[in-house]
Amino acid sequence: MFGLREELLHPLTLHLPLVALILSTGLFAVHLLPMKSPLKGWIQTTFYFNFYLGLLTVWPTMFLGELAADKLRSTIPNISVLTQHEVLAERALYFYIGAAVLLLILDFYPLEKKIFKKLGSYLVFFLLLGGAYALVECSHLGAQLVYDYGVGVQKIFPSKVLTLSS
Repeated sequence: MFGLREELLHPLTLHLPLVALILSTGLFAVHLLPMKSPLKGWIQTTFYFNFYLGLLTVWPTMFLGELAADKLRSTIPNISVLTQHEVLAERALYFYIGAAVLLLILDFYPLEKKIFKKLGSYLVFFLLLGGAYALVECSHLGAQLVYDYGVGVQKIFPSKVLTLSS
């Protein structure tokens, strides 16, 4: 596909959902602060945009990650790091799906008491926080796979390296 190696599509696509989901966690935290400002509506809209953008774009990233893992599994010296990376990615996804379901309930189901809506918002925040933590840990393990173990990195042979001669 366009001359790209299949295993490189995962790192190409993961940054958008990563940033969008982590940013949405911070935006939701700011949204929870008691403030009377026209910015509150903008923060809420920006949160929803980033959250659902991240949630929608994480699916192709997960698929491409599975594709890359299947292709490179035999080249990984420490398979436990890859396994942890996969488990944390799934765990982050579960946290974010839980937050999305709870948000939909809070937004579309009329709750009589304001306290239930407030408690639900705090529960959403803790789910987002758990998702962000799992996502950051997962990202660290992915970077460890590349930088410590050279997964997906093509080795350059001395005969292919251009040298500058004076």
